[in-house]
Amino acid sequence: MPEVVLSDLYKKFGKLVAVDHINLTVKDGQFLTLLGPSGCGKTTTLRLIAGFIKPDGGEIRVGDRRVSSIQANVNVPPEKRKMAMVFQSYALWPHMTVLDNVMFGLRTRKIPANKAKQRAMESLALVQLADLADRFPHQLSGGQQQRVSFARAIATEPEVLLLDEPLSNLDAKLREAMRFELRQLHNELAITTIYVTHDQTEAIMLSDEICLIHKGKILQACPPKEIYDNPSCCTVADFIGITNLMPAVIKYDAERVKAAVIQSGDMIYSHIPNNYPDQAEVTLSIRPEYIKIYQDLPSEKKNVLKGKIKERTYTGNNIDYRIAVQEEIIRVQVFDTDIFHQIEAQVYLWINPDKVTVLSE
Repeated sequence: MPEVVLSDLYKKFGKLVAVDHINLTVKDGQFLTLLGPSGCGKTTTLRLIAGFIKPDGGEIRVGDRRVSSIQANVNVPPEKRKMAMVFQSYALWPHMTVLDNVMFGLRTRKIPANKAKQRAMESLALVQLADLADRFPHQLSGGQQQRVSFARAIATEPEVLLLDEPLSNLDAKLREAMRFELRQLHNELAITTIYVTHDQTEAIMLSDEICLIHKGKILQACPPKEIYDNPSCCTVADFIGITNLMPAVIKYDAERVKAAVIQSGDMIYSHIPNNYPDQAEVTLSIRPEYIKIYQDLPSEKKNVLKGKIKERTYTGNNIDYRIAVQEEIIRVQVFDTDIFHQIEAQVYLWINPDKVTVLSE
């Protein structure tokens, strides 16, 4: 399967810049997710790749083929781009059987009926629906209908698979199950896949690489663990997972070691890059699971804060605390659910210095 390369891709609607000079490479066989809030430009980017929208600038390549280029006046129509798209709505023909729905795209490509049926049944087998080939869409569950739309897409043997929030209409439990099925399907087929979602958990579970888009620009594109542990800015840190964003000032302690002083006056030690000078204003990003709660003063010498528990929420697999350290409210997640700290109890927090991200904002 070929790689997809976006070069200086640009699109505006009136005065609104929807896609702002994006440069991105989706590697051969990679599962890449375009992630971001509503209106950030992720779906517009996907539709530009598919050919449903014409860009105002830039170029799109699929392998060695240029499918869109304003400068070269190239705009290959969607049906000739060797791509398949799965939409948020299932878009199944209600009067056709499951088999006929999957065969539809093959027949429009003038593939003989016997060969189209064989390929359609192979695709249905991949999504474990071959035994439901004679049913109609209204006789299927939502998850089954979505799997039919996947089967229809892969039956055409596309070079690139495009998915526009395909799981958003499913209930939470079915959605989680479909994530695993979709990832397994990708592992089997190794199709270059571009997936659009606003759900950061979904992006982390599914992706080889996440591309976070904000206001038409790419803020960071990298593997899920890297974007979670080393966000490039506050917007990324805040959007991916849960984090504590704390304003701080870089200062030297009495031993001339750099630390970040938060609003409470406490010093937080971490791996502070050399390019942050004394008195530099920064923001610390600290994930709630990287903070430990102690009832008594711990033995650690550094990164210990004294606070008071203000809120406590039991979520099933963890306990979520809000703890006041003077005027700062710090969120902590504890996964040992057998221990409950009481509201208004005085506690000590220890912050792992290896898990503090210093951001220049």
